[in-house]
Amino acid sequence: MTGQQDAVAQTPPNARFSRRSLADQVSEAIVEDIIGIGLKEGDTLPSSAELAAKYGVSRTVVREALAVLTGRGMLSSSQGRETIVLTPGASELSRILRIRMERAHVSLEDLVAVRLGLEVTAARAAATRLTDQDSEALKAASERLATAQDEMEYYEADIAVHRGIAVASQNPLVVMILDSLTELLMEFRVTATRYRQEHGHPRQAIVDEHSRIVDLIRSRDADSAADAMRQHLESAARDVLGV
Repeated sequence: MTGQQDAVAQTPPNARFSRRSLADQVSEAIVEDIIGIGLKEGDTLPSSAELAAKYGVSRTVVREALAVLTGRGMLSSSQGRETIVLTPGASELSRILRIRMERAHVSLEDLVAVRLGLEVTAARAAATRLTDQDSEALKAASERLATAQDEMEYYEADIAVHRGIAVASQNPLVVMILDSLTELLMEFRVTATRYRQEHGHPRQAIVDEHSRIVDLIRSRDADSAADAMRQHLESAARDVLGV
């Protein structure tokens, strides 16, 4: 057993698990240990028996807790093999977020407002912190959007431009949040684009909006880039929400 595994397994048992599901509480304790000890993707957890001894619960409870975390994309576990630490991807974060949003009755207006604040801030930061590599990546994404041949290629390029701006902001949390919102925002993207096309606004007009934002970021004009992003997103919101 490695030193990191020892640290997980030898912490004194926690006998205070009581009100909520034991499996839920143990799964949270495992996450705290993963973070606290600094386990990285690919590291292994101690055996179920060792975890059961540490937390003062049965192996069955530990197996249930591991299954919970596996379902969240945080662990990889199979019969008779070690349990491996993973980093949850955007799809896992999006699924959890969708559930929480539905339970909290979060509206599309709420989602759009969060996106507005996030992406306007990202555009401003990108113009300030832009690297040569990110500048070229943004240029390529913008050109891909301009030459998209079909609807799916267009939406993928649209997402790539917005994600490229988030990456260029040099704030990994902005990228993570935007990635988790991508699936939730797809219906909004489709509705906004089709509405514009049906009301006499050709796709090229939307492409030009993206090109202008990218050009302003690449010219490092932070205020104008933020303003252009705001106008772009507010225009789409008006088309979809009537606000």
